[in-house]
Amino acid sequence: HLFGASVKNRMVVGFLGDDFSLIRFPRRVQRYENVRDVAQRLKPVHPVGNAGTGAVDDASGCAIISAAALAAQQGGQPLRTIRVLWSGNEETGIAGGGGDDYARRHGSEPHAIAMESDFGADRVWQVKFSHAPQDKALADKVNAALWPMGIVPHEGRADGGADVEAIIAQQKLAVIDLGQDGTHYFDLHHTPDDTLDKVDPAALQQNVDAWAAVLKVIANEAGPIGAVEAEAK
Repeated sequence: HLFGASVKNRMVVGFLGDDFSLIRFPRRVQRYENVRDVAQRLKPVHPVGNAGTGAVDDASGCAIISAAALAAQQGGQPLRTIRVLWSGNEETGIAGGGGDDYARRHGSEPHAIAMESDFGADRVWQVKFSHAPQDKALADKVNAALWPMGIVPHEGRADGGADVEAIIAQQKLAVIDLGQDGTHYFDLHHTPDDTLDKVDPAALQQNVDAWAAVLKVIANEAGPIGAVEAEAK
């Protein structure tokens, strides 16, 4: 879910063509607004196995992208809209869930790129892309912004995540994945130990810095961002 424009809900961040509105935070959680797609899930306690508070998975992701969306606007309003989407858990079913609902409601609005933060709060160490051939220079700009943080390009195609896959498929969006260190993720995932005291503030800030760096580049890209065809299966 941010990008110098209206923000309504969840962490799907989207860039909308040439929208120049200012970002706002939602007063309630069921209205979304334009552009680039960064998705994030806020996991409630639910009967599919969560026994903790969901502080790491995935309230941290919601915090990361919200803070990054604001940070990306420091120094001036971006050219593109940043949309933030917070969605409910996908464990109870992706079909008909938050991502599908977002695509149904907003699929006619132009988006350009989708991202999702849904792997806890540990440090970002790698970046992957799915972009049209003509957007290699844009990916190079993102790599250059992340390199000073020690975040390196990784082989393979970015896929976004469960909460943005519907809008990605519907609009053939470019995708950027910021890969986090998952060494300890499954020690906490859906356990009673998933509580706020397990979140390292320094690692959380590093995530915000990485996301903000990417958003600044993408949200200020004046040229068109190309559609991406799905991989052949």
